[in-house]
Amino acid sequence: MVHYLLTVAKFLVLTPGIVLAITGQGEGLAKLGSVLTVLSMALFAFVVLRKGVGTTDTAQVGTNAQPAE
Repeated sequence: MVHYLLTVAKFLVLTPGIVLAITGQGEGLAKLGSVLTVLSMALFAFVVLRKGVGTTDTAQVGTNAQPAE
């Protein structure tokens, strides 16, 4: 949930920030959006490294397995 909220905040800040930077009205929002993007990527990497990629609890696998029809 934290990653989702961080990503939404990044989108809401970075998108108008890019527009403002292109039109020459300031780069503050674009810089803040970039920082939020890096934080979002770091949080994602932390979760992947902590939980693993594609890991499952082996105690739950196959307990209610049904053949495909």
